[in-house]
Amino acid sequence: MGKEQKNKPHKAGRNAGVGRRQKFKESKEMRVSVKASGVSGGRADRQNCGRVARALQRQRVSEARRQESHAAPKVVMVLSMSDNVSASSLLKWMREHGASAGLGGGKEEADTEMVEEPPPLGCSGVPTMRGCPTQKRGGGGTMRASFLTPDRSDLLACLEACKVSDTVILLCSPGSQVDPGLATTLAALRVQGMPPACVVLMGVSSGATLHVKAAAKKHALLQVELFAQDPRVLLVNETQDCAELWRHLTSQRAYQPVWRTTRPYVLTEQLKFQKGASETGTLLLTGYVRGATLSVNQLVHLGGLGDFQISQIDGVDEPCASSARHIGAGQQASVVLARPTEDQDLLVVENTVDPLAGEQTWPTEEEMQEAEAGAEEREKRMKKVPKGTSQYQASWIIDSDSEAEAEGEGNSEGEDMMADVEQTKEAALGVSEDKVDEIEEEEEDGDGDGDGEEDEKEMEVMKAELKEVMERRRQQREQEDMEYPDEMDTPLDVVARIRFQKYRGLKSFRSSPWDPREALPREYSRVFAFASLRRAASRALQRQAERARDPAAIHPGTYIRIHIANVPSAAMLRWMAHTSPSDASTAANSASSSASTSPRVLCGLLAHESKLSVLHFGITKSSTYQAPVKSKDPMTISVGFRQISGRPIFSSDSPNSDKHKYERYLRPSASVASLYAPITYPPAPVLGFTCPSSSLPSSPASPALVFSGGLRGPDPDRVTLKRIILSGVPHKVHKRKSVVQFMFHTPEDVRYFRPLDLWTKFGRRGRIKEPVGTHGRMKVIFDGVIQQRDTICVSLYKRVYPPFPEM
Repeated sequence: MGKEQKNKPHKAGRNAGVGRRQKFKESKEMRVSVKASGVSGGRADRQNCGRVARALQRQRVSEARRQESHAAPKVVMVLSMSDNVSASSLLKWMREHGASAGLGGGKEEADTEMVEEPPPLGCSGVPTMRGCPTQKRGGGGTMRASFLTPDRSDLLACLEACKVSDTVILLCSPGSQVDPGLATTLAALRVQGMPPACVVLMGVSSGATLHVKAAAKKHALLQVELFAQDPRVLLVNETQDCAELWRHLTSQRAYQPVWRTTRPYVLTEQLKFQKGASETGTLLLTGYVRGATLSVNQLVHLGGLGDFQISQIDGVDEPCASSARHIGAGQQASVVLARPTEDQDLLVVENTVDPLAGEQTWPTEEEMQEAEAGAEEREKRMKKVPKGTSQYQASWIIDSDSEAEAEGEGNSEGEDMMADVEQTKEAALGVSEDKVDEIEEEEEDGDGDGDGEEDEKEMEVMKAELKEVMERRRQQREQEDMEYPDEMDTPLDVVARIRFQKYRGLKSFRSSPWDPREALPREYSRVFAFASLRRAASRALQRQAERARDPAAIHPGTYIRIHIANVPSAAMLRWMAHTSPSDASTAANSASSSASTSPRVLCGLLAHESKLSVLHFGITKSSTYQAPVKSKDPMTISVGFRQISGRPIFSSDSPNSDKHKYERYLRPSASVASLYAPITYPPAPVLGFTCPSSSLPSSPASPALVFSGGLRGPDPDRVTLKRIILSGVPHKVHKRKSVVQFMFHTPEDVRYFRPLDLWTKFGRRGRIKEPVGTHGRMKVIFDGVIQQRDTICVSLYKRVYPPFPEM
């Protein structure tokens, strides 16, 4: 017999396997041939179509470059990295060397000009320069740039300036080091989204060798490489360096974030407040429209002041026009561009509360008869009333006995409440009541004797000691919560079924049902909710696109004056004092405001973005902030163009569950923060800062970055459950059975919590059989052998909500 023939098996290669072959087959079917692509003919036709496509692309690019000269000036933020150089010195140097640099290609007038004092509407807080940095065939276009110089020690001002900036200049000097405070500011800017950065090195001698210049550039690059991605380092010393810097600033094309391109915004250059007859007035803002198209019918938000409606939009002359022959000061006769129509958005913040929404149907006849009988009994009761009092007036007079009883009950409740407050105060401070009383007496009698300065010093020392005690106590509680999360002792003075009557048990935290509309607080009747957030955001963007096609719409690059109506005078005065303290008295006299370190940005709102809801943010705690952060601590949260003051609560991020566990302290891992705030559509960056005015012991004097992340969106139906764990220890153990003590203290509590499932720290599951004795012991049976050293626990849950803000 001969050998049986065996053929070599076929190797399928990278497409081996049934799944691979099917995937390759589907991808092959999706391929489009050259003939089926719509290009008929041979090779010459395809080449011709390619040439046409390239010509159209070149035309689009040239049109975009041509429009840049007529668009709004680029916004450049100048941030000094050390005390050796300042932003004002750089702007002064550019103003002095701009004309001699020949930026305009030999024009008679100066092509680099800074607008500093445009009266009478107000002083511009945004200096603007213009110039022609390049020579092109057919003539060069004039480019403009506006410069922002926020105080580097003011973190919030730097963040506001970075939100509207197209380029950031990091100003350095040879051999200088980055300040620790500025490093924190740069880290926050990078988390928010820093535009392309340029490192400008000032102070290098013009006669320095190439080796010295290269070493200075390398040192400056090492200082900022953690905060900026591949920045270009430029030396500014001679005249030609000004042209190179100007060319680099105006030729950069930055990527605009989505949250900025979908909303119009105006960087305020001139500001004026006109008081009205009532307590409100009209605020006049002047600046360039940037981002998206602005409509007079949409609502606007002014950072730190609130949401308002637009009453009118005027067109005014630009203070620094693209052509030197059309330079104005913004004070010529304005032209009305748009007035609101019937389609104007209404300023609605809270939902209308219906007090009868939770009432029952019409009462039955029996209930009506009972009510009438009760009214007759009250009428028969004799009262002492003054002479001439009618029956209707007498029904409102309270009997002296009932009034005395009510006062007695109120006094007893008030005394109990004050006692609870004192106990809470003493427990929170971690000091004795005598110590607190001593401090309060010292505060009241500070100037009682002649040693005023010594008393003040003693008070400062005592306050510092008290602050240290409170901070130490806060850190200790955070450490205890990390070691024994959610565990607490059953109180001895209150029965457990009363103390934990708002809690309930769950068979499974992940899969057990919890109705999100059950037993909602009264504040939830004032918020708004979407059936579908994605659909609502899509419709809002469609409405914005429809308004952009309106002939009365204001397109980006237009220099306008916006009239904002119904601005409260008191809020305006506080806002001016906050953004620029020197402007408070000026604003009170209805005069123009001067320049401030913090830019004032007005942004347009999409549909429903003024309404109140429950916002959720996916956050991570900052590695530079080591102090404990507790839920419901007052914080300042930056969401897109908004800055919200609130007290957020933290919860775990459970993507596979419809319930999320409440966290008493912010953990280093990923968490979710929730609070009541106006609706904002994602995406948007989120940064949380401490409030400098907070009375917390760990809050610093200036705002510090606590957490950062992104916006998840509004969702009032998100369930956040607070968990508590009651624990007990085995008293007697016999295989699977045990007698547990110290979990409850009365047999009634054992019977009340009998349906709950128990679990142990060694992984056993059990249930309560019956109480034993009169001290809260109980018989428990488990699913396996129980150990004497084990700990028996039971989990209870209740839904928690963020604190409602004070409107």
